[in-house]
Amino acid sequence: MCFVFVGVYLQSKKLPRDGCQKRYDKINFCVYCKKAVKSKISRHLLTHKERQKVLQIRLLPKKSKQRENLFTELVNEGNFKHNIDVISTGEGVLITARRENIDQEKHHSHQDYVPCVYCKGFYLKKLLWHHLHSCKMRPNDTKGDNMTDTKNAVRKAKSLLYGCLHTENEKAVAEMLRTMHDDDIKEVVKKDTIIKLFSSMQVCALGGKHIQKKNDMHRISQNARTLARLVIKASEHLPMVSLNKLLCKDNFDLVVNSTLSLSHNSVTVANKMGHLLGHCIMIKNGYSVRRNSNEMAEETRLFKVLFDAEWKYRVNAPMTRQKTVRDMNKLTCIPETDDLVKFRDYIKQIIENEVRVLRACPNPGSWTRLAKATMCRLYIFNKRRIAEVEDMLLEAYQNRPEWTGTEEFRASLSDTEREFAKRQVLSSL
Repeated sequence: MCFVFVGVYLQSKKLPRDGCQKRYDKINFCVYCKKAVKSKISRHLLTHKERQKVLQIRLLPKKSKQRENLFTELVNEGNFKHNIDVISTGEGVLITARRENIDQEKHHSHQDYVPCVYCKGFYLKKLLWHHLHSCKMRPNDTKGDNMTDTKNAVRKAKSLLYGCLHTENEKAVAEMLRTMHDDDIKEVVKKDTIIKLFSSMQVCALGGKHIQKKNDMHRISQNARTLARLVIKASEHLPMVSLNKLLCKDNFDLVVNSTLSLSHNSVTVANKMGHLLGHCIMIKNGYSVRRNSNEMAEETRLFKVLFDAEWKYRVNAPMTRQKTVRDMNKLTCIPETDDLVKFRDYIKQIIENEVRVLRACPNPGSWTRLAKATMCRLYIFNKRRIAEVEDMLLEAYQNRPEWTGTEEFRASLSDTEREFAKRQVLSSL
């Protein structure tokens, strides 16, 4: 029995029959012939004698851990490819690593499940971190580092899933490219498949234009340019290279050295590059699944092993220490009160003059100068939260709640604060 969620079914777990401890009714999909196999999937996999991994399994002793792990890898790979097709079409049965009992009162949607980046089994989002501690496919060199594996586990899983679900969104990429300068970096972005895939998914994640922030598209274009700079730097040693070719174990040292060269003048580039490469690894992994390329998937897996094991020691740690030393030796200049007062009076004077001009003769130039001066005035008043002022909409200001009218608000203020509150307009954005 299955439960319907927008055309996608979740396979449920039936109770065992009387006198039985387990019910062998789970359906798995073969990674080779893509057939639905009920009960003993391992027996079916052994029939594909010509496959290399099946030959490896046959040579291993029965009931050994290595043999069991290879079977698990093949089963999860077949179920993963099937689940990608189900989610893409919106119809079918989603195969999860752990099924729900048929008599459970609360059932989950297929949207509550994401794949493990190591074994590719589908688990509940809220329980994925728990699975990572005991995942059999997890590399041995990362099992002692809980932060590396469990931090942002759902985010990494979504990158893998979306990389398999989405193809290049040419409209989204074209919108991002319109914001870029026409230079050599833009040409690299236009030609690199992985960078375009990564950018298109970031644009899709923004949602509609009515909920986007002012600098969202600019931030995505800067991420794409950062990856393109890495490709350009690496091409000095390996001509005609792309990000797809860089994400393999043979070019890992080249990626590290190129990142360190780019981070010479800006130490924050190293941390940003590591964050972006983590996403691109998942993007390439999903891209290999869509193309059914086992060779590309193996390249990505080996690169990720090196990335998880060495990146933080060879790039993040030294760059972070260098930034800390620079910040300690940097002189902090605090503006004097007289300078701030003079600047405030100058801004107020501009606002008064432009308001006077607009009332007498409205024109676009005066309106632009008034808007900029008003923004500067708000920056001074709210200098620790500049982004809030920049993203504030007129609609949010007009529909603000009247906090000053509540008894609880007035009771929490001192006498001096009550007097200030009478002259200020408060809003919660």
